[in-house]
Amino acid sequence: MGFRLRMILWIPTLAYAGFLLLGGKNLPSLGQAVYAMFLGALLGFLLATMFTLRQIRREKRTGIGSARIAASSRLKSRNRTLGPVSGN
Repeated sequence: MGFRLRMILWIPTLAYAGFLLLGGKNLPSLGQAVYAMFLGALLGFLLATMFTLRQIRREKRTGIGSARIAASSRLKSRNRTLGPVSGN
């Protein structure tokens, strides 16, 4: 899952969770609702960043990332050696 998708999922979800934890429609004040939603969105941003960094570290440790890079470079070099394909 990419970083942008994590941002799209986590930030609004946790902002809404912050709103619901405050009490939903029975709000003490608008300022408190905005503050709770801001804290939820900030928490969502931090969690998305944390999970993305964890995935990158895991890929580096297991070599998945380097294997993907090596495979794509092999495909590129193979395509260069074959040359253009004629459509006769």
